[in-house]
Amino acid sequence: MPRFRVQQGENRVDVDALTVMEARAKAVVHGAFRNDETLLARPFSGDRPPSFPAARPAPAPAPALDAAVRRPRLSAQELPGGQQLVRPPSILASLGALVALTALLFGVLAAGAAGIVRSATRVDTLGDCARIGLCVRTPLSTVEARTGVHLPDGVEVIRSSASRDGHYVGALVGLPVGADAPDLPEGMATPVTRRAAAALRSASASDLEGRSAGPVGLFTGTTKDRVIVFLRYDASR
Repeated sequence: MPRFRVQQGENRVDVDALTVMEARAKAVVHGAFRNDETLLARPFSGDRPPSFPAARPAPAPAPALDAAVRRPRLSAQELPGGQQLVRPPSILASLGALVALTALLFGVLAAGAAGIVRSATRVDTLGDCARIGLCVRTPLSTVEARTGVHLPDGVEVIRSSASRDGHYVGALVGLPVGADAPDLPEGMATPVTRRAAAALRSASASDLEGRSAGPVGLFTGTTKDRVIVFLRYDASR
């Protein structure tokens, strides 16, 4: 099998191989060689080893440049009489950031307000629930459905309200002139509660009376020309 001498710099080795490429590969596998353009392989001519050009010495690094690279850089405060330069932010960049932040905050607030209104307002059943506290302007049909008491036509709703969970609904109404107070089926006479008394007296009613049947309360009073009714459903009773 042909014999080759492989050399790279000062390193050399003799290998048996069929081709120059195989000889170079075996030298790299040997471990002391790199596979680059400086790796040379030449066949033996008879028993004489081939000659190679003298290896070029590696250039010595420039000491001044090396020292400059290794020298630590001083900051502006460490330089004699030096001051750190602070570049003011661009006015256009600051305005753009302010506009973007304002738009983001507005979007978050709008989304939150819309979510609160959607979740807290149920106009069809409990009235206007957008405010904090009880829902207001509760439909009279809701009060009648919860209490089971039917009010006569032409009744005037003075005010009405409901809790957000629907466990309480109530209404203060004025009956048409000459109409009698409605009846509470299976109700019994009961003292007028403080809430009912305050509501009836706010409409200038006197001669207060009350009847209740479980969670339903029907409280009445009279003015000089008509009957005032406070009707409520309270699931906590």
